[in-house]
Amino acid sequence: MGSAGSTTCRRSSTVAYACRVYAQAGQSGLPMHWPEALELAARSAFLANALGADLLRISLAIKRQECARFAALVSNRDYEWYLDSV
Repeated sequence: MGSAGSTTCRRSSTVAYACRVYAQAGQSGLPMHWPEALELAARSAFLANALGADLLRISLAIKRQECARFAALVSNRDYEWYLDSV
């Protein structure tokens, strides 16, 4: 995604707000990787206030587990490359 001044960030008020928050945090746009997004969410005062500390903690725990399960998957392409190398 683009920076806070890009067309992407002007599409909706929610996206524009997110872009401003990331710009204030020194980010040029929304995170490109799942673990990075989870780390930013964990440090977000906005999410802590909006969801409450307990719901945010539980949601992040669930998303971290989902991320770990996804990262552990072997794609068909990776499996084919493996088979070609042995």
